[in-house]
Amino acid sequence: MLKDKTSAWSYFSSTVLAFLVLFVFWALQNYGPESTVRRFHTVVARICSYVPSSQPYHPRLLKQQDLLEIAQLTGGAQGSPELAALIDGIIRPSIYLKKTRTYPRTDYKTSRNTLVVVVYRLPNGREDAAVFVIDKPDQSWKINAKDTALLLRSLNPQPAPSF
Repeated sequence: MLKDKTSAWSYFSSTVLAFLVLFVFWALQNYGPESTVRRFHTVVARICSYVPSSQPYHPRLLKQQDLLEIAQLTGGAQGSPELAALIDGIIRPSIYLKKTRTYPRTDYKTSRNTLVVVVYRLPNGREDAAVFVIDKPDQSWKINAKDTALLLRSLNPQPAPSF
């Protein structure tokens, strides 16, 4: 008789532990620098669905929900020219290509700053990469659009014009 009670207790405790683990993973799925970059790409992909590719990024073209989410993910830089250059120059061309996959990976991390490298795997087999500077000014990670644009410009200098 005692054996049956012990068996029931072990099933109950393992079930509670499994639900606790699943809850923790669910609660923390949108926390961290990689999640910030992933959510940013999701918002830009949603923006690309209703803003034509010929139209450059501008906050006035965005739906209210997307504008609020961009503001939250960038720390209020939704109107900055650096963010516009980042979206129009790097992310939008990649998202418009079908079957593009992104692979974010953290390379350098401190308690308040990190670099997230995103590899864009294009349908033709080519890969492009972008480095995002992510800061943690308070309790959540934010994309630093100014530093990201500066870093990308220094990593990918424009070729000198030939005359």
